[in-house]
Amino acid sequence: MSTLSVDTITGQTTAANLKLPAGYVIQTQYGSQSGARTQSTSTSWVDITGSSVTITPKYNTSKILITASFPDTFVTNTNIANSLYLKCIRNIGGGSFSDVCQIADRQGIVAGSGHEFMCSMSYSFLDSPTTTSACIYKCQLKSYNSNQVNVGQQSSGLVNIIAMEIAQ
Repeated sequence: MSTLSVDTITGQTTAANLKLPAGYVIQTQYGSQSGARTQSTSTSWVDITGSSVTITPKYNTSKILITASFPDTFVTNTNIANSLYLKCIRNIGGGSFSDVCQIADRQGIVAGSGHEFMCSMSYSFLDSPTTTSACIYKCQLKSYNSNQVNVGQQSSGLVNIIAMEIAQ
């Protein structure tokens, strides 16, 4: 049996980039905020506190796997059906944000006076930004009908988002 020991692996060319086999994780970036809470009655998109992460892909062919979790997602209502919408948006290289993924559509519909819906939500999706510029991913929420929606209702909640670059 042979043993190979190395301290540093450097690419053979001046680019110094090693090509990894498809499926390997090249890098991971993480964003979170303990005790994060976003509360809104807006029917327009509102940023979710603590749900932003920046990753700069090493290769323009890489995929970016985004996972996010939102503890204590909370919807209230007052005698009409209420819903919470969640989505993720992306900004490449300082440009404008664009939609990447609709996470939930009319999630947590409830009806009747005084009803509430609480759960923890999480999601993941695979993005293809085709760039080596910095990519900012963040999540947003809105109310379906102007009733109160919350993410991270409890003070101990940890909203987090993870971005992993996957070799192709």
